[in-house]
Amino acid sequence: MQKDLLNKSGFYQWWLLFIALGAVLLVVAAYTLEKPFFLIPGFIIYTGVSGLLLQRLYREFLKVQEYLYAQSREDQLTGVKNRRYLKERMKELLTRYERNGAGFGVIFFDLDDFKSFNSQYGHTTGDLLLQEVAQFLEGSTREHEPLARYGGDEFVLLLPGSTLKEVRETAERIRLELAGKVFEVGGKQFLLQISGGVSVCPEDGTELEELLEVADKNLHQAKEKGNQIASSFSSVKTYEQISDLYPPLMINEGDDYLDKVGKQTTQLYLLAKNGDLEVIRQSIVADKVFSLWGEKGLFEFYYILEGEILDPEEGRVLKPGTSIIVRNLAGQVYFRTITDCTLLYVTTTPVFENQQKQIRELLALNKKVEIKDQQTEEHCTRLQILSRRTGEKLMLKEERLFALEYASFLHDIGKAEVSASILRKPATLNKEEWEVMRQHSGWGRDLILKHLRISFFERVADIVYQHHERYDGKGYPQALAGDKILLEAQILALVDAYDAMTTNRPYRKGAAREAALREIKANQGTQFAPRVVEAFLAAEAEINLEKD
Repeated sequence: MQKDLLNKSGFYQWWLLFIALGAVLLVVAAYTLEKPFFLIPGFIIYTGVSGLLLQRLYREFLKVQEYLYAQSREDQLTGVKNRRYLKERMKELLTRYERNGAGFGVIFFDLDDFKSFNSQYGHTTGDLLLQEVAQFLEGSTREHEPLARYGGDEFVLLLPGSTLKEVRETAERIRLELAGKVFEVGGKQFLLQISGGVSVCPEDGTELEELLEVADKNLHQAKEKGNQIASSFSSVKTYEQISDLYPPLMINEGDDYLDKVGKQTTQLYLLAKNGDLEVIRQSIVADKVFSLWGEKGLFEFYYILEGEILDPEEGRVLKPGTSIIVRNLAGQVYFRTITDCTLLYVTTTPVFENQQKQIRELLALNKKVEIKDQQTEEHCTRLQILSRRTGEKLMLKEERLFALEYASFLHDIGKAEVSASILRKPATLNKEEWEVMRQHSGWGRDLILKHLRISFFERVADIVYQHHERYDGKGYPQALAGDKILLEAQILALVDAYDAMTTNRPYRKGAAREAALREIKANQGTQFAPRVVEAFLAAEAEINLEKD
């Protein structure tokens, strides 16, 4: 073990050194004494006794070492494990995840308003109460679930092999149990409340600091809402649980629903389910393109409850009361919302769980980068708007525009594999750091293909992979040139460069709009494709006028 300062091989080396010393003395005595024969049994005794003494010394040394090792990983105030031990265990769990895919959960607990408690009753009483809380938390967990004091009144619990649902349930159970317990300290009785933030590997990250930062961030959200448990995603119900909710007759009132999932632009509410049949209420924000997917044997029914939708192919506006029926559709059909819309969606194929999984994986991938690079989310949103508008100027079909929007949202997802120290470095990157950074487009492609296993995303992955290529062939990772670069990637490369120029970075201030546009024009035909530059300039001018 690494903690052994002196292992068995070291012990044997010391013993051999003693034997060698005894042998040297034996040889010297043999040449100096007239009758040295008695020295042989003496040497044997010397060898045995020295070995026994060294072995006993080694055992005592190990006991002391074990004690010191345990003390260095134990919180001296509460008696539970400390932050050092916590990080060692998390590293072990992350190694196990990389080896066999076994995830785990992290719960960040914090006592509510404990600072004011210390001010009122004193730190001595506060320390005694922390000891009581630590014992309570330790008694509320299983042996294989490490608990550690992270600092102050913060505790972290690890749950190996647990899903998001299981981690949230454990956190909520502990929160409620603690709220119902009376703590006695110094002859006084106290009631405490605790909040918790949750993160899970791999959904919230696959690095130690990532998972702790996500859990801590969720903890602050929980405390703002008041004595809650918060996670990056809402709790998940299994379909077995949903079925159990149904009585022979059920009436949903108002906004009742069984489960929901969504992102900023789209929300899906599962209203009812029977076998493969699902009834969903879907809300979509204004000016958003959405697609209907065709599949053999699929039957889908959409009924517009609120809002207006444009059918681009037919050029007509669909209003409330209009229905859309999809049966064995070949390929995809695209629509654009004119206003905020609400649809009633009935399908004979269970799509809610797939949509739920896809959206959560998209958000989880982007969250990994957002934790490391605070500018990523707004950056991606700006790119989605500008890249789509540029693509429209180039008369791209809706299917390609749809892929371009997804690629704009996910283009930096490969930065999840880049260390935060490089992403947040307040200076220009050195050569070695640039070599790491240049790999993020390839890592992004791999992550998309790994997590989003739909043929549509293969095009998205290719766009992401090529978005750092240059028109003159001096880009990376493949040094492609001209029309060998996907047009969507050419668009994304330009709008990404423009946004990078005009945005403040840790190591420099963003350029003015006019200066950035001059730089774009100066690189027309070298870094950027000429026709893409023309389309971009027109699109950017329109967007700038709309802001005014």
